[in-house]
Amino acid sequence: MGQAPFIVYAMPRSRSYWLSRFLSYRGWRSGHDELKHMRALDDVRTWFNQPLTGSVETGAAPWWRLVRALRPDMTVVVLRRPVPEVLDSFARLNSPLPRAALEKALYGIERKLDQIEARIPGALSVTFAELAQ
Repeated sequence: MGQAPFIVYAMPRSRSYWLSRFLSYRGWRSGHDELKHMRALDDVRTWFNQPLTGSVETGAAPWWRLVRALRPDMTVVVLRRPVPEVLDSFARLNSPLPRAALEKALYGIERKLDQIEARIPGALSVTFAELAQ
């Protein structure tokens, strides 16, 4: 990664927190789900204008166009995990979320990840399984 900020659009329960820690090295600071703390577009702009900064985001995929408009030079990565595996992971956590609603939301995120891969030239796609290597 160069000096441009980075964002990893990730499926939930896909080692996203681990990856955010892994990407924090040699002066780089990688947040995890930082956008949930943002209250205005200026907060997003400020975060991604900091030097050596990035974030691994499990809920930002629906707003990828907005993030891209704010920082078109941003390095983009997509982190995938099959929806059935994500659902099983949530089940192991005894998630109180209704399975049908969760499944619908996860397939919505998956469609947004498809869009990001198709529409952002140079976007890198990585799978949950590949992170084990």
